[in-house]
Parts: sequence; C-alpha cells; structure tokens
Amino acid sequence: MKKFISCVVLLLVCLQATSQELNLQNVDQRQSRFLENRINEPGARSALNSGEIESISNTFLRLGEAFPDEGNRMLFRMAVTQHITDPERIYTILEDEINTDAHRRATPNLARELQRYNLSQEQAPLISQIIFDRAKQLTLYGYMYKHDEQTLNEKTNLIESDYQRTLQTVLTRQGIRTNLSKYCLALDWKDLLSWTEDQVEQVLSAGWDLFERNRIEKIVSIRDVQHRAATGILNNEQYDLYLTNLVMDKAIEETQAVWNEAARLGLTAQFDHAVVYPELLAYYLERAKIFERFKIYPDRQHQRDELLYDLSINHKPVALKQIDTKKDSTRAR
Repeated sequence: MKKFISCVVLLLVCLQATSQELNLQNVDQRQSRFLENRINEPGARSALNSGEIESISNTFLRLGEAFPDEGNRMLFRMAVTQHITDPERIYTILEDEINTDAHRRATPNLARELQRYNLSQEQAPLISQIIFDRAKQLTLYGYMYKHDEQTLNEKTNLIESDYQRTLQTVLTRQGIRTNLSKYCLALDWKDLLSWTEDQVEQVLSAGWDLFERNRIEKIVSIRDVQHRAATGILNNEQYDLYLTNLVMDKAIEETQAVWNEAARLGLTAQFDHAVVYPELLAYYLERAKIFERFKIYPDRQHQRDELLYDLSINHKPVALKQIDTKKDSTRAR
C-alpha cells in the first residue's frame, strides 16, 4: 500500500512538472511569436540594424524569464529602451503604443484646457495638436526613464515648460486671454500698428521672457520693460502710435482737468470747444508722450527737459496761455 501511494505521489509530481514545462513552452512560444511580429513591423525594421535586433531579442527573452508576470508589450518596451537611447528611433519602433497611450492621456487634458480658457469645441483644433504632442513626449520619456526618477522629472519639467510657452503663445496670438497676455500689451494694438508677422513673433517671444523673468524675480515695472522691448521692435511711426495709446488716458484726464479749471475761471464761454479742446488734448498728449518716452532712460533726463521746455515755449495753445494768465492774476489778488 505504501508503495502504491508513493507511486501515485511520484506520478502527480511528474504530471505537475510536465504541466509546468508545457506552460513554459507555451509562454516561450507566445513570446517568440510576439517578438517576431514586433521585430518585423515596418517601424522596427527601418529603425534597427541586425545587431540591435539580436540584442533586443535576447534581452526581451531574458526579461521574460526574470519578470514572468509582465506582459509582452512591457517586456518589449523595456528591451528596446535598454538598447536604444535616441527618442526619435524609440518613437519609430513603439509608435502605435505611444500614440495610443498619448491619446488616452491627451483627451482629458484637452477638455480641461478648453474649460480653462473658455474655448468652444470649434476652437479645439487650435490646441489639440499641442496637447497631443505634449502627451506623446511625456509617454515616450515615461517609457525611456521608467526606473530613473530624477531624469524623468527633469525631462518632464522641460516638456511642461515648452508646452506652456507654445500653448499660451498660440492662444495669445489669437487674442485669447492667458497668463502671457499682460506681458504682451502691445499685441492689443497690433491691428492699429499694422504689425508684421515677424514683429508679432518678437513681441510674443519678449513677452514670454518677461513672464518667466517676473516669475523668478518679481519685476517692479512690467510696463517699463515692455516699453524697452517695443523700442527695439517697432519702427518710428509704430512707436509713436504705441506711445499715443500708452498715454492717451492720462492726456485726456489732464485736458479735462484744465478745461474744468477754465470753467471755474469763467473762460470757457469765450472758447470754441470744438477747436480749443482738441488743441489742449494734442498738447497734453505730446507732453505725456515725452515723459513716457524718457521714463525708461534715466540718463537722458536733460533731453526730456529740453523737449518739454520747447513744447511749453513754442507749442503751448493760446487758450492754455490765457488760462495760465488768468490763474496768475487770480493768485495776485
């Protein structure tokens, strides 16, 4: 009886071993078929030489033995990234699965960005490719640096920075309000100033540099930095229009204050508003432009003072002279 039981146990052990061996053979066969199919795909064939194919194949099979619970796709991905370091070649070999994972990642991101910038579905094509490209890069580098957290974080930070710059530049160019918009003030007047495409690109680039700089060091006067950048981008006619728009509100405020003063002094009845008011506005506009032009050049204040003196002596409106005379006589009393 004991011999019989021993024989049964031995038989069961042999059957179990045979079953495990068959399972291993089936696994090996599935892995071999998977490997053959992947190596024969057009992307792999175009990107790999025979030596690389052999190295990747050997590593794939070795990894299969070391990590029997991992799927073949993951094993192949690990084998490829162990032997190939060029991102473009890796993308060529793993294009289908990278694109699939990237689309899965990009879809919710697109929905969030549409909501964030209050964009309609019709406007989605403006940013959909940008979002997909970001997702593709994140997926690719996630494959490459799966076990190198520091490098992966560095790559991710670079991708995110490039993504934000591209996304906000595209949207700002279209007149959509972004974090970049306030650093590109002159773009609000691009139609008035008849900007060229090259000038638009320069303003967007300068705006992004200012945005990044302000994030790091907190600039005291963003407007002054924008102004300096504009002087290197605009021609003389555009720059004059730029200054005009920059100081128009201040010139109107000063003109109205002078007109109110004239009314208090009892002078407005003798002025033709349609003639005098534009003359006053032109004077205060030119005055404000001089102050604004030289505000960014502390070492040229003597030039500013000379221009202000010339404006006051040779171009002051007659009505303003009358107002000043009346104010002086009133004080004298």
